[in-house]
Amino acid sequence: MTEYDALIQAGFQPGQNVLVTGASSGVGSIGLQLAKALGAGTVVVTTRSHARADMLRELGADLVIDTNDTSIADALHAAGRPLCDATLDHVGGRVLSDVIRASAPGARIIQIGRLGGGQTELDLDLLAIRRLSLIGTTFRSRGASELHQLIANLIAEPILVPSYGGVHPIIDSTYRMTDAEGAAAPRQSRARFGKVLVKPHA
Repeated sequence: MTEYDALIQAGFQPGQNVLVTGASSGVGSIGLQLAKALGAGTVVVTTRSHARADMLRELGADLVIDTNDTSIADALHAAGRPLCDATLDHVGGRVLSDVIRASAPGARIIQIGRLGGGQTELDLDLLAIRRLSLIGTTFRSRGASELHQLIANLIAEPILVPSYGGVHPIIDSTYRMTDAEGAAAPRQSRARFGKVLVKPHA
């Protein structure tokens, strides 16, 4: 729901080029699949682990960028890829500053999460010259009617349902409620790929 709502706010249209930062997170992996399922021209993703690159390609990423090695804009240029029309940013921090350089004129950047920190410096001249929109989003301040409408819109998109071959959550590991403390460990690990589930007692 978070990623679908973000794409709506980004004014996403089929054929546009989408950037998903922090794509190996549970939410980010959904954004990657969602953009692909809805007809993005190219989907570019970022990660901080070489080990996750192949998994992200299997989910549909056209270009995987390790932000430990290079900037997003430089990687796009080196790969001959166009700048991005819409960004789902789950990282914030210095990566958000880099997203500005990787954005096409008129692009919209939806700031969703702050895995890389809540503070950064932005090139406001470039933001203005390219006429970029930077939009923050959260569900904490949404009313019930707005959430109900969003769910209705999701239900009306059959391609998003896993049984139709659409979007599906990536599960890293599963724990019992009795081992809730153990479940917290992979959440802090950079080796984690996808969601950590805690199951109630059988």
